[in-house]
Amino acid sequence: MDTVAVPGQPMTGDAQTAPLLLVRLRSGPGVRETQRMVHLVAAPVPQAIGTPPAVLPALCGFTVAPGVAEVLPGLGGMPCERCMSHSASPEGARLRAATLPAVGSAW
Repeated sequence: MDTVAVPGQPMTGDAQTAPLLLVRLRSGPGVRETQRMVHLVAAPVPQAIGTPPAVLPALCGFTVAPGVAEVLPGLGGMPCERCMSHSASPEGARLRAATLPAVGSAW
């Protein structure tokens, strides 16, 4: 399994109201347990039929390609400390706006 998850470039936009999802890499060959941290990503904006987002950027800058991650129904697993600190800090809204795409924009 190719994890295709690399640090990404920050995206710009106003994402202060974007719902956040808890995601982590799926287990499988080539994916160590230490790589399966739970990241916070903005929920993808509905795309044209058959056009999924190219990547899901986390608050920490980590990006995940479609099909290599699972969405968690609730809190669980080892959290990404950078994602958690960005979401809980007083500057969390500013960091989200600088890291995530605008609500309604294409990924």
